[in-house]
Amino acid sequence: MNKLVTCIIILTCISCGHKKEKKSLILELNTPLDSLNYVISEAPENSTALLERARLHYLSGDLELAMNDLNQKMAINTTDEDYYLKGNILYSNLQIENNAENANNAYRLCVNENPNNANCYVKLAQIQQLLDNYDECIELVDSALQINRQLPDAYFLKGLTFELRRSKGDTTLAISSYQTSIELDPNFYDSYIRLGNLHAAKEDSLAIQYYKSAIELQSERIEAHYNLAIYLQNSERFDAAMERYDRILEIDPNSYLALFNQGYLLLVYADQYQEAEKKFTKSIELNPSYTEAHHNRGLCYKNLGQFNYAREDFKKALELTPSFNLSAAQLN
Repeated sequence: MNKLVTCIIILTCISCGHKKEKKSLILELNTPLDSLNYVISEAPENSTALLERARLHYLSGDLELAMNDLNQKMAINTTDEDYYLKGNILYSNLQIENNAENANNAYRLCVNENPNNANCYVKLAQIQQLLDNYDECIELVDSALQINRQLPDAYFLKGLTFELRRSKGDTTLAISSYQTSIELDPNFYDSYIRLGNLHAAKEDSLAIQYYKSAIELQSERIEAHYNLAIYLQNSERFDAAMERYDRILEIDPNSYLALFNQGYLLLVYADQYQEAEKKFTKSIELNPSYTEAHHNRGLCYKNLGQFNYAREDFKKALELTPSFNLSAAQLN
């Protein structure tokens, strides 16, 4: 902040001469944005201040204000950095106004104007992935990596694109890309998750280690715990899976999925119908529209001989999902 205030004072002195009272006023302003607002009010053509204010607005999420300032700045003079920031602003606004094509054009300008900026290639690659242009996405990532091979985000993007392009059999390439990303950044949580998922799909026990690595990095995030529990469940390690679901419920007592899966294990593999019924009931309390929970609780009641309750649950499941044939079959 001191550096920014010093810069603004110099700019003000250049534009306003030796008016000490204005310099004093700058020092009294509370935030960098206050200071920039003052400088721009005194010198609307100050492109450096406009660019700095555009950056501040962008970082605070005020995308419209950021774009306004950037457009004013680019009308005065334009640099490679401007195109990159414009692409970032438009990319951030994708979910709000569907500006995929605008962001695409902005990043292409960034690449054309500054072909040695690896980040421009990565950003443009992200847009191509969103547009399902997977081959071009990979080509752009490779261009970025020719400039700088130490970009874990680029390898992650490449791995994700290989996954999306799975019809061409790129799973092995996806794994290789994710592994490179964690070699460059051992704290890359998302790559551990993706590696765990890919190995789990192959029924490869390496999935356990990848999920545990993700948990060590961010132990309070549910995703890695849940994926690990599912893998353990599918591998018939039921006690370990139950313990993992317990851990999830410690983090999030409202996880109706964890409760449902515990109920499923108790119902299908342990024949503990009363305990399973309790789990399904808690899951339903948290999500009354959960069709499968009503159906499975109906199975618990059926096995306990409580047929009226069972019918009610099967009917409720069909009310929620009329095409749910499992409950229809039980009623018949």
